[in-house]
Amino acid sequence: MVLGSLCLIDADVAIDGFKYSYFEALVTGHAIGMCGWVRTQEVQFYKDVGGVRVAIDLTTYVTTGVLQVQDANVVEMHQFASAYRGRALGRGESESIAMVMSRGYYFCTADRPAVKVMKQLGVLSQWVSLEELLASLTPPFPIPEPKFSRAAAQPK
Repeated sequence: MVLGSLCLIDADVAIDGFKYSYFEALVTGHAIGMCGWVRTQEVQFYKDVGGVRVAIDLTTYVTTGVLQVQDANVVEMHQFASAYRGRALGRGESESIAMVMSRGYYFCTADRPAVKVMKQLGVLSQWVSLEELLASLTPPFPIPEPKFSRAAAQPK
């Protein structure tokens, strides 16, 4: 799979990337980014198999440019808010979808409500499942949990 532009990821994709050890392969195998809110407020730690919190430090990925951090501007957020009047999404999903709408980015999430919003806004073609991203790596990675399959997150 070759994407024509940056693919934003949500917090769950990033956190589970560390938990299941696919993050490094993901960000070196694809042009990956995330919104600033997700980086600073949501991607903090994961819990290992024993339930112990393990801190996540994205600094090296960001400073080397392997992970791009982008922020939606006021105009983009206003356009998103004007187009979508449904139930509240998380700030990270809203900001990411705003950038998808205005910049043509892709968005990787397993959050079914966010994918449904993308469908409602006419940008479902810019949604990429983690299953697709991991399958296109060399070597391919299996999805760590069924929730990351295209079928599980696809809006009904």
